[in-house]
Amino acid sequence: MISLLVACALIYGGCSQFEDTTTTTTTTTTTTTYASYFPLVEGRVITYEVLTHSETEDAVTHDIIITDESTDETWQYVGSVFLTGTLEVFRINVISGGSSTPYYYREDSSGVYAHGSGPEPTTESAILLKYPPEVGTTWESEWMMWGPHRVETEESVSTPAGTFNCKKVRYQEFVNNWNYRWFAKDVGMVKQYSGFGGTVHIGTTREVVSKNF
Repeated sequence: MISLLVACALIYGGCSQFEDTTTTTTTTTTTTTYASYFPLVEGRVITYEVLTHSETEDAVTHDIIITDESTDETWQYVGSVFLTGTLEVFRINVISGGSSTPYYYREDSSGVYAHGSGPEPTTESAILLKYPPEVGTTWESEWMMWGPHRVETEESVSTPAGTFNCKKVRYQEFVNNWNYRWFAKDVGMVKQYSGFGGTVHIGTTREVVSKNF
């Protein structure tokens, strides 16, 4: 069970804290840069471990059947492509189970935008992360139908790839569903959790286990 990430990137073995916005002033110009929480850098390769835990009730015995599955998912940062003559997006190939699916993203000082998946990017986009991602920041996304995204807190997350200082984002895709993403500055998405409660209880965790930078 994979949510659209519309999703991810990482840097160094950890993430230290910096100001989200840096302004440099010269005698003639003022240049403003922003802190990236989803760096789109050609040549990066990130591997996530995807763990899926499910609980179902046997119709006859009413015993709870627990299933745990694990698989690796590799994100290859391919490079930029042009959606139109002026709009440039970035392609990431997500490889899992022997198949590869391209996803498309764009980042600027206002945030990170997802442009769908498949052979071509979509002209429509959804906001994956709004900048600057201060705690308490909320935003609506066209693909999320049950309330806004919200930066809930800033916390430390440890994975096999290191320990990262992250912004934790909460969102909901449908009824009885809850989702979280953890983004680290200059790194990208470090972890994701998606849960569903109903007749079947499913939880999927995705976390970075290795990277080539």
